[in-house]
Amino acid sequence: MRTFCGSPITIAPEMFDTKKGHGFEVDYWAIGIILYCMLYGQFPFESKSDDVEEIYELIQNNEPVYDDTIASKNANDFIKYFFINDY
Repeated sequence: MRTFCGSPITIAPEMFDTKKGHGFEVDYWAIGIILYCMLYGQFPFESKSDDVEEIYELIQNNEPVYDDTIASKNANDFIKYFFINDY
């Protein structure tokens, strides 16, 4: 696939490289987003100003923040698996 679609706050990093295309890894990313939202009650890459470019920057260059007081270490490790892009 080479199409660029989806909500900016949930888009997988692989989707930014439109020349290379993307495959199943974007589905794993989506699972990670859903699990993170379910446990933390917010998206893992949020911009305080809702600036789309800032959100894209966060997604491409940062990792979600994990808090062992909100979710267990095992739950956080499980979610981290879905955010790695080396399947």
